[in-house]
Amino acid sequence: MEVSELIESAEALLLDFDGPVCSVFAGHPANIVADKIRNFLASQEVPVSPSVMGTSDPMLLLRWVGSHHPTLVVLVEDILCAEEATAVLSATPTPYGHEVIRLADQSGRQVAIVSNNSAAAIMKYLAMHKLNNHVSRVIGRAYAEPHRMKPNPDSVISATKATNTAPNACVFVGDTATDIHAGQAAGVRTIGYAKREDRGPTLAEAGADTIISNMSDLLPGLMRKNDRNT
Repeated sequence: MEVSELIESAEALLLDFDGPVCSVFAGHPANIVADKIRNFLASQEVPVSPSVMGTSDPMLLLRWVGSHHPTLVVLVEDILCAEEATAVLSATPTPYGHEVIRLADQSGRQVAIVSNNSAAAIMKYLAMHKLNNHVSRVIGRAYAEPHRMKPNPDSVISATKATNTAPNACVFVGDTATDIHAGQAAGVRTIGYAKREDRGPTLAEAGADTIISNMSDLLPGLMRKNDRNT
């Protein structure tokens, strides 16, 4: 299905946050956050597995703690939430990401953010950029339950219920294979946002219904309301 056709038929637009909306850790790098988590684990005399020792992804560390040291997951979650709240202060908006949110709302579609980032950080960013009134729902990371992060479909399912929209009437835009897998499992249609050229094949292999390279590719479809939104 063509991008414009997919978007035009959507009653609700679901967006991942880090990627389609902004680059969360642009000014407060993810590797610094990961190091803070590792330093905390070291202070607790927790040996970190080689599989995550060198990662720059704090989400991966949170998942690892949830699986291997669940008694510490709340403390690590709190560290990550605080760091994300700092990171959004210097997050870089994705080109045309804000315009997509505004136009989707103006067209009568509901907009929901569905993210592995914390809801508090997302809402802080939306308020800073005067987007909060254009977003119907924010579904962030389930607190201290990293097993529920995407690719688990829980957050996408919650977004369809929160917007009172049938899954097949929703379109979910994400930039990772985990987004696409979560969307598929929830029964929604998916658009892969390949912000880098090398992301395209990965998103295609994950099974995205279609792939875009720029968020502006969504604008033409949003400019046309479907019959259910008029």
